[in-house]
Amino acid sequence: MIMIGGLPAHILLVHAVVVFGPLAGLGAVVYGLAARTRNYLAWPLGVLALILAPLSLITAQVGEQLQATRGATDMIQAHAWRGRWACLR
Repeated sequence: MIMIGGLPAHILLVHAVVVFGPLAGLGAVVYGLAARTRNYLAWPLGVLALILAPLSLITAQVGEQLQATRGATDMIQAHAWRGRWACLR
């Protein structure tokens, strides 16, 4: 299990995905609706997309490692199912 600062990495990585994912979605909506913002949003949205795609997969892998070490209660299994659905696996 990977640890960052004494915490399981999954806990920290999932927060990055939860914060930056909707931010990228909102930025994409603004990009599509307001033509004058396209010059400003093109690079940040591209970088967010390139970071979020592998980050979500890494977060899922680390979460599976955490699940294997902690056991599979009903709550953890429900969380794992939502994670698989979010990553479309």
